[in-house]
Amino acid sequence: MRSGFTWLELLLATSVAAVFLALAQGPLLHFSSLLTDQYTTSAKQRQLDRFLLMLKTELIQAGYALGDDAEPVQVSSDEILLLADLNRDGDLNDTRERISYRFRSADKKLQRRSGSGSYQTLVEEVGAISFALGPGRDLPMSPPQHCVVVGVRLDPDAEDLSYTLCPIFL
Repeated sequence: MRSGFTWLELLLATSVAAVFLALAQGPLLHFSSLLTDQYTTSAKQRQLDRFLLMLKTELIQAGYALGDDAEPVQVSSDEILLLADLNRDGDLNDTRERISYRFRSADKKLQRRSGSGSYQTLVEEVGAISFALGPGRDLPMSPPQHCVVVGVRLDPDAEDLSYTLCPIFL
């Protein structure tokens, strides 16, 4: 008496296993692409957080956070220019005293330039970034605020985010 499987049984078992693997392949590939998309989005968010921290720090260094009457910030929809008189000589054309952030919609990059140097890329492949001056929070006993508003869309199908950086009035 012989024990084992016949060719027909092996062929049938292999066919059933192949069908199950083919059915499971779609969800596994979809799950893998979801993980990749999530990793990419979180990497963009980390880059954006670093940019916002850098912008906030440079706004403070430019004197914007002290709430004085000087306007060391020039804003257009795709660029923000900080005029920081770091050596306090009254000349804003010194090297490294003009800091510019711009969003290039053609190649989806957020870039930064200090002084007359070249632009460095901070965030790549971002959906959209816009800059504006807007009203801040209404606080009791304080004058009206003009804040820097940064609008962000990480991906074309993502929701719009808005970050408001306001000066502190002493």
